[in-house]
Amino acid sequence: MHQLFFRCLTLNGRMIKIVSLVMIAALIPIYGCGGRSRPAYQIDQYLLSYDSPPIETSGPVNESLKFSRFAAASAYSGTHMAFRLPDRRIDAFNYSRWAVNPADMTADLLLRDVRKNGLFLAAFSRHDAGDSRFLLQGAVESFYLDAGAEKKAFISLTVTLKDLRRQSPTERIVYQKTYADSEALKAQSPEGFALAMSAAMKRISKTVMDDIYVRARQRVSEGRED
Repeated sequence: MHQLFFRCLTLNGRMIKIVSLVMIAALIPIYGCGGRSRPAYQIDQYLLSYDSPPIETSGPVNESLKFSRFAAASAYSGTHMAFRLPDRRIDAFNYSRWAVNPADMTADLLLRDVRKNGLFLAAFSRHDAGDSRFLLQGAVESFYLDAGAEKKAFISLTVTLKDLRRQSPTERIVYQKTYADSEALKAQSPEGFALAMSAAMKRISKTVMDDIYVRARQRVSEGRED
């Protein structure tokens, strides 16, 4: 049995589409039935893609920020492209997937945007060694296509900003907030779903960055540590 994988990337701010073509070339003999082969099939994989939204700052926060690994509700923890039907059923596209699970994808994009805007002296991913004063945790609560009459991509994300220099667990929490947004599909297809979700995520990213920047600056300016 042989497998051939072909990948195609479209860059420059446009949707990144990874196409994995799996071809089964071997015939598997079955006793009494002769040889049979599985038909070739194609799985399209999508990533959210948008230009980092700019935000106004008065210079970076004089501390570093580290991202923890984001979590996700069980219904959206995999790479399936989920859609919800009006009768409250949930399903997924058969031959289309997210290239990365929504939790990691949203965290990676938000980290990129924070770095691009220079909000902190440094911003580290969960893979980076070393300590930071501030820690950003996140959880994807919803990440689906509303398959009702209007056909919208819907996302909700809860983030928690912590100040690790504080000793008290309650004082460590700088703030926690849930952000939600939606975007109508311009094309009723998995690609249209990915484009709409990208637009919604871009707006959420901008709002999250505004909030963590203001809250972190306020905490630093307090000049109080336990």
